[in-house]
Amino acid sequence: MTKLGLIARGKAVKIFSYKEQRILKLFRKKVSDATVEFEVSLTSYVQDMINEVENTIDITEVNGRKGIVFEKVAGSHHAT
Repeated sequence: MTKLGLIARGKAVKIFSYKEQRILKLFRKKVSDATVEFEVSLTSYVQDMINEVENTIDITEVNGRKGIVFEKVAGSHHAT
């Protein structure tokens, strides 16, 4: 697995640099799959409206925690 570099942390997530030009928004184990899927849907909706929002690349799992892989956008904040 790619080594992760912590960028930021929030109440329910940690944000890591992930591969080249990607970031990983990794949710805590207590966060439901439905919440992760809602986040993906919401991001896609906003992306359609505003071109400066990061594209969702994939949903993944790391050590039993769900995560969303995004393209890296300069100046973007993902912590919640």
